[in-house]
Amino acid sequence: MRQILPDQPFYAASGGGVTLSGGEPLMQPRFSKSLLQACKSAGLHTTVQTCAEASWANIVAIIPFVDLFLIDLKVLDPNLHQKVTGKSNQRILTNIRRLAQTDKALSFRIPVVPGVNDAPEIIAAMAGFIHDLRGTRLPIELVPFHRLATDKYRSLDLTYQAATLAPLSVERMNQLKAVIIK
Repeated sequence: MRQILPDQPFYAASGGGVTLSGGEPLMQPRFSKSLLQACKSAGLHTTVQTCAEASWANIVAIIPFVDLFLIDLKVLDPNLHQKVTGKSNQRILTNIRRLAQTDKALSFRIPVVPGVNDAPEIIAAMAGFIHDLRGTRLPIELVPFHRLATDKYRSLDLTYQAATLAPLSVERMNQLKAVIIK
């Protein structure tokens, strides 16, 4: 809070606040809850960027202190999700459905990865899932693939599986955005 509070005039002037993101803030549930609670006590707007791959208990614990959940949804199809992430998306989808039953603001980000989830039918299915959550259109942002993680993987002496992928063209991204607004 010593680092956050001096910027309070900026938050007030810009309409901004504090966003917990990074890897996955719900992997540090006690810290996240404490920080969010302190931010709310100070009157700050709070956002949690998450993929919702956490225990429901950890999510419920922070709900009272979160104004907006910014949810990264990678893949809807369970088999494809298992293949590209190495994990099931069952808990993710269950948690998203449960969050949709709360009164909290939800916004979705779909990282578009070439050859993984860049087909119009995949994006349309994901948008349909999101819009069906509350029977209304929820915000969706398509995030184009980039190679910013290359150096991180190299520093960890890990193989970056996406090293040979090229970002999608602006035209292709616009075609996929058009699928969402249909």
